[in-house]
Amino acid sequence: MNKNSKRSGDFHPSALIPHPLKEGEDFYREGATIVFTARYHLKRGYCCESGCRHCPYRAETKIVIESHEDDSKERVE
Repeated sequence: MNKNSKRSGDFHPSALIPHPLKEGEDFYREGATIVFTARYHLKRGYCCESGCRHCPYRAETKIVIESHEDDSKERVE
């Protein structure tokens, strides 16, 4: 294999550089605050658990939290 051929597992260092955010698509400004859009959160791929306004994962997180709260409640009969 010559030095110019690609092997599986090879990657370019630019793959580690995040793509620039686009105002109006990935975020918008509200005063001095930057508000991330649901599109940005979906591109990121996970919930940061910071209570973001447009988090598409929040409903899933709430369900998980509520189920853990139910498990921790003492049951009195």
